[in-house]
Amino acid sequence: MAPQTPPATLPSSVLVTGAASGIGRATVVHLLQCGVRVIAADRDADGLSTLVRESGGEIASFVCDLAQPAARAQLFHEAAALGYEGAVNCAGTEGRPDALVAQDAETLDRVLDVNLRATVHALRAQLLHLLPKRRGSIVNLASIYGLRGQPRWVVYSASKAGVIGLTQGAALEAAQGGVRVNAVAPGPIDTPLLRRATHEQLQRTAAMVPMKRNGQPHEVVQAIAWLLSDASGYVTGAVLPVDGGMAAQAATQPELPSTESLSTLEPST
Repeated sequence: MAPQTPPATLPSSVLVTGAASGIGRATVVHLLQCGVRVIAADRDADGLSTLVRESGGEIASFVCDLAQPAARAQLFHEAAALGYEGAVNCAGTEGRPDALVAQDAETLDRVLDVNLRATVHALRAQLLHLLPKRRGSIVNLASIYGLRGQPRWVVYSASKAGVIGLTQGAALEAAQGGVRVNAVAPGPIDTPLLRRATHEQLQRTAAMVPMKRNGQPHEVVQAIAWLLSDASGYVTGAVLPVDGGMAAQAATQPELPSTESLSTLEPST
């Protein structure tokens, strides 16, 4: 008789950033339904309040802009005091998708601050908390655009490529310390971020996907939950695409900025 595989076990408590909407919110709801205690952080106070009111389960919420060093430090101090065994770093922003030369410096800096710099500091704080325990699992939210460059999403792509490098390097450093670090790389997922970026024209991104549809948040959450759980106990440093096949194809069909539109640009600082 073949040995039976025990059911996957999730950490008893998980810290989730970017928890108020999209994939982060769906992650929190799923974990709570599985009986996991959740520490939820987001800069959107109203969104967090709604999440706490509607989700049920054991949840501690913190309003925090992870791009602000003092607020970030306070969050991780308080989260460590509460204790957690896993973490999911979902906080992110799309900025303003457009040609790189058409964008202002403030917007570009914000994308890097939220998507990459904040994730660096979050991951460092989480490792400092989990490594002494010699157990834990961390999942970072990358993107299919972090695996290859994409016009109109240049700095977003760069920030998510940085998250991938961060994930892999940290996984190697923590490999013998009992802490696993992985990432998911979603394709176009029907979230508020995608709707803002496409101006509600979701058929444009669906056309780029081999499966010819946008993904749903719960489909990414299943991958996140697996990476958090002991079912993936021999997996670290992995970047798992959840993208309807986009990573497997040679090229997408992006909306390229026209030569005419680029020629009319004014210099930007």
